[in-house]
Amino acid sequence: IAAAGAAEYLEAVLLGQRVLPFASWQPLAALCGGSAPAAGAGPAAGGRMVLDAAALAALEVLETAEGTPQGSLLESLDRSSTQFGSRLLRRWLCAPLYEAAEIRARQEAVEFFIQHADVAQQLRSGLKKVPVDLERATSRVWGFALQAERQAVMYEDVAGKRLGDFVGLLKAYEQCLELLAAALPASRPLPGRLAQVARTPGGGGALPELQATIAQLRGSVVDVPGPKDGRLKFRPAGGADAQYDSLCQQVEAAVAKLEQELQGLRAQHAGVQLAFVHRPPQDRYEVEAGDQALPQAFVAGVDVTSKCKGKIRFKTARIKELVAELEALEERREDCVFPFLSRLFRQFHAHQAPFGAAVRCLAELDALLALAAASQGLPGGACRPEVVEPAPGEPGTLELRGCRHPVAAARMGSSFVPNDTQLNAGGVPGVLVVTGPNMGGKSTVLRQTCIALVMAQLGCRVNAEFCRFSPVDRIFARIGSYDSILEGKSTLLTELEETAAVLAHGSRRSLAVLDELGRGTSTFDGAAIASAVLDDLAERVGCNVLFATHYHPVSRRAAASPLVAPFHMAAEVDARTNEMTFLYRFLPGLCPASHGHNVARLAGLPAKLLEEAQAKSAEFERVEASAAVPRAAGQAGAAAELAGLAAAGDAEALRALFRRRVQAAA
Repeated sequence: IAAAGAAEYLEAVLLGQRVLPFASWQPLAALCGGSAPAAGAGPAAGGRMVLDAAALAALEVLETAEGTPQGSLLESLDRSSTQFGSRLLRRWLCAPLYEAAEIRARQEAVEFFIQHADVAQQLRSGLKKVPVDLERATSRVWGFALQAERQAVMYEDVAGKRLGDFVGLLKAYEQCLELLAAALPASRPLPGRLAQVARTPGGGGALPELQATIAQLRGSVVDVPGPKDGRLKFRPAGGADAQYDSLCQQVEAAVAKLEQELQGLRAQHAGVQLAFVHRPPQDRYEVEAGDQALPQAFVAGVDVTSKCKGKIRFKTARIKELVAELEALEERREDCVFPFLSRLFRQFHAHQAPFGAAVRCLAELDALLALAAASQGLPGGACRPEVVEPAPGEPGTLELRGCRHPVAAARMGSSFVPNDTQLNAGGVPGVLVVTGPNMGGKSTVLRQTCIALVMAQLGCRVNAEFCRFSPVDRIFARIGSYDSILEGKSTLLTELEETAAVLAHGSRRSLAVLDELGRGTSTFDGAAIASAVLDDLAERVGCNVLFATHYHPVSRRAAASPLVAPFHMAAEVDARTNEMTFLYRFLPGLCPASHGHNVARLAGLPAKLLEEAQAKSAEFERVEASAAVPRAAGQAGAAAELAGLAAAGDAEALRALFRRRVQAAA
């Protein structure tokens, strides 16, 4: 139904004939909406990691929060040499690989180019010299064919230009095929995926054999001088178009008639030097003679077109008639170029599948070269990730040592502090509750963990000393705070909608990253929502989770669960000056305070205001601590009473105790 609707819309806007004939149709698996995937199911074979719009924005994959590509992950990795290679790399980033075998195959191709720098440099240099965007130029050919069929009135040599562009496109294909043959000869062993894109079917690859087709198509077009200006133009070759050949013969016959007319004039005026001269583009076939060489009676009966330096130029009535006949034939010959153009481009379109496959192979080759170059340029060193596959139905594992955020580390250099992250590895559970001071680096650790997984499943090296991971089917990233005015959505509603997507579509093979959930409402409501979501992710969904929060009751409660491990961003506070030093170290344990007052001091809030705020904070903490003791004592007493009645088997007393607890809670 969706495909039919798309086709009907294209027809309605008069684009159906330009798009549908060369469109490729592929089924799209339901990624969101409809029924949620079963827990642990993950994508089907050959599937991809899902990164929704929220994740792409939160991780700054394609562009930063400022809306520009500068500083994004794409800008950091895109070392492509062609436009079509850059577009493919962008698509890869939006949907990284999921199957372990495919990830390893791409890793091997990337490592080949890292280890064979001379081959990589030869290919990059050659691809940069490709003069056209093969992907888009190939698609435009069909549109040219339709426009040629319409026979619109053109005031320039559009047909010649398009034929020239077409010849340039074919030369670009030849150039690329020759580059592959020179840089990756058949005698050189290649890893599996690279062999697929660089070898022809005869060599076990998928790169089509195009040389014969290109030679046939190029043989249909030649360079010929224009009849009026003499400049070279692309026109049908002899034998390529019967109508064009016929008109060429008629044009040659008309030119012969003009030569015969000149010979007649020479015979009529023996001893007078007569010759045709041409002044393109208007004056053609003027007869030139000495201004005193011809009888005055003859000169008076012809059309004198110009005089210069003792010369006279003229046309007889017969010559004017023959020139008009010649120009009419030439115009008819030019008109028949458009039908030829349409047939030629249709013939090219008949080979759409192999040419499209060639573009895809070249684009993948360029994208692999880009990943290899990006891997070598990662700041602080990089490693090839180790891919492990968990047992069916089990959550994945992630182990990162000395991990850096590639964009931030490139800007900060040696001052960037690397960190380790473990999920279901090294005795650490798959759910981490993350605390720490404001500006302490929590969001950076969350983002760099996600980006490391994206890069790993992209087939690229990872900005870490060591990386072992299980492929994840989806990354949910709830980082940052923003609303949607046009949709009428508050900050809280926006973040809860994104959280609902995690709970509805997360599987045991997913990674969920939530930063300060519940901050858009009251403290108690926000803490309750955050605690409930964390419990559901840990117990029902079962995915790996990085959960950053400033709600200390939530973090303390979660840390008591065997399914959750507490981690914090370390900082030191000088007891004398009360100044805080960020250590940016991701360490086990809970952070005792968020140190919001120190951040307020950095922001320049008045000292008196900060003193009042600290006093209020201390008062709130005393109240909470004093309330916690009776609650704990009451809970201990109730537990002892409950245990005693249960041991005595007093059912009536147990029911009475239950009624009292319900009334007290109400």
